[in-house]
Amino acid sequence: MAALAVARGPAGSADKEDVNITFEDQQKINKFARQTSKMTEIEDEIKNKKKELQNLQDAADELELADEDESVPFRVGEVFVYQSSEEALKLVEENKLELEGDVATLNKEVDSIKEILSQLKVQLYAKFGNNINLEMEDE
Repeated sequence: MAALAVARGPAGSADKEDVNITFEDQQKINKFARQTSKMTEIEDEIKNKKKELQNLQDAADELELADEDESVPFRVGEVFVYQSSEEALKLVEENKLELEGDVATLNKEVDSIKEILSQLKVQLYAKFGNNINLEMEDE
């Protein structure tokens, strides 16, 4: 999460200056916080989808090794349905394509949010300088 505090400088601080925060400035700071939070959530979703993609790839590799006549359980929602390995492989590939599309869409959304954040950073740092910290904290 980004640190979003505007330092008003303690009484003995010489390097910090007192800065007035207008309503518009507060709106920009709030928008920055919301967008940062949204980006973090989307990045977590991307990470989960990539794990799921890896699991599907592993399943596809296993299904390629199975006999074509062999029936294998395939999860549909919360239920397992027996399919031929060939049909299950086709369904796994369809699921992979869908997930890859989802990941691409989420990546575009993250890029869009990063653009918004960079614009807000420029505006906020121009006004507040070193009195505001908008950098992401490493966990």
